[in-house]
Formats: sequence, C-alpha cells, structure tokens
Amino acid sequence: MSVDLDTAILRAFLAAVRSGSLSRAARLDGRTQPALSLQLRRLETLSGRRLLERTRTGVALTPAGRAFVPIAERILALVDSIRAPAGDGHVEGTCRIGIAEDVANADLIATLETMRDGRTSLEIELIIDGTEQLLRQMRAAKLDLTLGDPAQFKVKPRRSRTRQLVWIASPQFDAKAHPLPLVLYRAPCQWSGHVLSTLASAGVSTQVAFQSGSVASIIAACRASVGIAASLRDEVPNGCRVISPSSALPPAPAISLRSRRR
Repeated sequence: MSVDLDTAILRAFLAAVRSGSLSRAARLDGRTQPALSLQLRRLETLSGRRLLERTRTGVALTPAGRAFVPIAERILALVDSIRAPAGDGHVEGTCRIGIAEDVANADLIATLETMRDGRTSLEIELIIDGTEQLLRQMRAAKLDLTLGDPAQFKVKPRRSRTRQLVWIASPQFDAKAHPLPLVLYRAPCQWSGHVLSTLASAGVSTQVAFQSGSVASIIAACRASVGIAASLRDEVPNGCRVISPSSALPPAPAISLRSRRR
C-alpha cells in the first residue's frame, strides 16, 4: 500500500531527534508542542513503528527510530536537491558541523537552522559529541566546522568567544555545605579546571562528588542534589536553579568557545 508522507512530518521528527526534547523542537519549528506531538504520532502510525520514547530529560530514539533516521534524512535530501535557478542567491552543497555536547543548546541549533531558510539546496549535517571525538572526525575530513573546547584544539581556532558560567543545583541543595560537593565534567574538559581553580582561589573547601563525560548524567546528578555544577546561563536545565554568588561562593568562571574550520 502506498503512503503519502508530508515532508513537514519528517522535519518535525528530525528536529525532535536533534534537540532531544519535544518542547525545544516545537519552539525551533515555530509550533506548539501538542501540534508537534500529533505529527510524530501520525508518523509512527504511517510507519507502523514506535520511533521515539519519552525519558526524564526529553525524548530518545527507539531501535526502530534509529533505523528510520537515515531514511528520513535521505528523503529530505532528495526533496531539497531540487535546485533553484542559478543566480538567485541560493547556496548549494552540504555543510557538516560538529558541536561539543556541553554547548549544543537550542538557541545555537535554531541559529544554524536559519542557514537553510530560503536556501533549499543547502543541507546541514549536525553532529553533537565530545570535542575530542569531533576533532577526530575533522581530521578524517568528515566535518567542515567544529565548535568546542579550545583546550583541545591543536591549531589556532578561526573564531573564539568568552561565555560566563553560572552555578546550578537542585532547589533543595545547600550551597553552604562544607566541603562543597562538586559535579564536574570528566577531563580533558576545560570547565572543570576553571571551576576548581576559581573555588580554590576563593578559599572554598571542595570535594568532587560526581564526574562524567555525559551532559545527561551531569544534569541528573544536579537534580538529585549530589552537588553543584557550572552551566551556561541559557542552558539551566529543568529541575535546577541558579545559585547566586555570596561571601562563601565566588562567581562562576568564564570559559572560551572556539571554532575550527577545515
């Protein structure tokens, strides 16, 4: 039996996959979350498979969903390959961008998505991973642009920007705990070194309560009141609050984000 499939449904599916959240995907797509959920249920009905499942932090792919992602991407690539007349300002080709997991927020992804507006011949492939893994893909010529931790760049980056971090923890966390329990990214993340040196310079006694290379694990530890962590201000997760500096807690450090182009 033939199936008429609206490409908007496929784009909604991939938006949910890339953002990891129905609410973020709906915001990026300019629609309400119920409308997006309805489209995804429609897609699952048409495919006869469960493609996404809800998690504590958003949504995750089922095995059938992982198998369906390249199919959806191929369909949209074919649709987007319909070339516009030459000389009308359209950009052609594929741009492969790698973003470090700890800075891949919804606003950044939304900005990248605007690159496609009115440029139906431009295909963006977005890879979210650790900086070390992204640079490995860069060296293998699998990425065109990487945004991540400058401490791991082996050559001079093309662009750099400094961002201020904030302290985050669960609403129940006692910021006056002594020693202060910390939730840190595993080395070689530059954030952890800045956090430790900032607190040490302020004379704050600390202990490492939890370490991980996974953003989801860091967020889960904060929500569970395991300790305090540093985060970008615009990426404070649900279930956590910003802890203001005090006489016992200095301001969180600033970090650099840099891009490298192949």
